[in-house]
Amino acid sequence: MLFADRLEVWNPGLLPASLTLAKLRQPHGSVPGNPLLAEPLYLAKYIERMGTGTGDMIRRCKAARLPEIEFRMTDGFTLIIPRPFTAIKKAPIEMSGKIIGLMQEEPEITIPEIAKRLKRTPR
Repeated sequence: MLFADRLEVWNPGLLPASLTLAKLRQPHGSVPGNPLLAEPLYLAKYIERMGTGTGDMIRRCKAARLPEIEFRMTDGFTLIIPRPFTAIKKAPIEMSGKIIGLMQEEPEITIPEIAKRLKRTPR
């Protein structure tokens, strides 16, 4: 699920017995749930070195000056990746009010007409 401040990835499965949440933060071996799928994905270069994903995510968040990613075990495994403030793209309240006002005045107004009046792109 994508939220304004984070991305949450949830999997109903559990971690393999040899891995803990703490071990995910350190170099660790790969323990794929299905080695028959993991190996061809690795050989086809769809995934990088097996067992390096969590370390890569932690390094990339640090490099982007984001808070550390979180790992949780609840009803399954959850990974929480923070989003930078700049990723939050909401229209200012006053712009939303202008759009609503135009639509109330002219119910048949089109998006391109609204964009033109507000000096914005239709997108």
